[in-house]
Amino acid sequence: MPPTFEFESDLQAAIVDALERCGCWVMVNRVVRHRRQPTGLGTGSPDLLVVIPTHGVLFVECKRDAASKPSPEQIAFHNRARLFGVRSIVVRSVAEVLAAVQAIRAGRAWPVSAPLPAPATTAAAPAPRSPSDATGGPPARPTRPRGRQGAATAKPKTSRTKTERAA
Repeated sequence: MPPTFEFESDLQAAIVDALERCGCWVMVNRVVRHRRQPTGLGTGSPDLLVVIPTHGVLFVECKRDAASKPSPEQIAFHNRARLFGVRSIVVRSVAEVLAAVQAIRAGRAWPVSAPLPAPATTAAAPAPRSPSDATGGPPARPTRPRGRQGAATAKPKTSRTKTERAA
């Protein structure tokens, strides 16, 4: 039976230690609310970003027990990452993440495009803000007018000296 952890942070620490021992580069995402603004990578982002040398990136969301479920924001983030071809998993033990890394290194089939199940919600999904939101692409950048603004209506500058302006 795998060891149980009282806190999710204890599980994260054990996973980070195990992954670093097997040669991975692990970055811990600390999302904290400071003055009502999330810091880190933002709401829904994974707990760990793992770089597996010569095999790419793996996003890892840690949950301390089987009763803990990903939030709707986490599910949306993982599904979006998978649309972009990034491996993303939810784990509840060190053994699960080590098995995933081993499978990636061995080149075994990996369900990159398999979405996480959508959470059961009663609220309707928000309408896409732009066509790229509907397709899963990055949000469209706002456009700016090119050139000088108001160039046709601007007064031409005159080069008068200080004494000429005073007169």
